[in-house]
Amino acid sequence: MRSHTFKCLACGGTYTTPASDGSIYFHACPPLPSAGGQPPQSRPKARDENVPAANPRAGAIVAEGAGVQCLSDSQLSEPAWITERKKRLAKEFPEDAE
Repeated sequence: MRSHTFKCLACGGTYTTPASDGSIYFHACPPLPSAGGQPPQSRPKARDENVPAANPRAGAIVAEGAGVQCLSDSQLSEPAWITERKKRLAKEFPEDAE
């Protein structure tokens, strides 16, 4: 699988996946910085590419959030492993795709 660089549209973070060693990066936006001793706040439209532990059938990732932009290939809208997982889930659980 070829590596591509993505930019998160929620937090602005950039990452390349898969890494040079073949490992897949699961991006999750960090919370907003805290101010004046307040606890960190959730980021609006935060992205979390981790696989849902409680219900792996719920979708390919925990939260799409604001999405990502592929900086290395304008034709890609998300990392290939997410697209592949969505296709596999749609075949395995067609009732969830409705």
